[in-house]
Amino acid sequence: MSVELGTTLRCYYPPRHIWIVLSKPEQNDGKFLFVNLTTVGGSCQERACVLTPADYSDLDGDSTVAYSRSHVGNVSALEEAIQKGLFTPLNPLPGAALTKVIEAAKTSPHVSAVKRALLP
Repeated sequence: MSVELGTTLRCYYPPRHIWIVLSKPEQNDGKFLFVNLTTVGGSCQERACVLTPADYSDLDGDSTVAYSRSHVGNVSALEEAIQKGLFTPLNPLPGAALTKVIEAAKTSPHVSAVKRALLP
């Protein structure tokens, strides 16, 4: 599996969050911005971008993007984690939802300038 903009994965470890690649690794020396979705009303109080099952059918309920928990990843490390079963590929986030998540990342106070520079 190749890691690219919009790659969507479920983490093996509880609480089994969904993670989304928000940048083009091929344009960033193999690095990418990785964010996770978490249940609205849970421990993450961010509301910059909320997705519903209408936005992405793999969601069970309303979810918020946890920009404060974002990571800069490396393609080879993520590919290895996928091969080990630590992440399971899901259907990619649809284009409109992906755009919504990226646009909110551009203005979120939880996304540093270094991370923001990776965005398309």
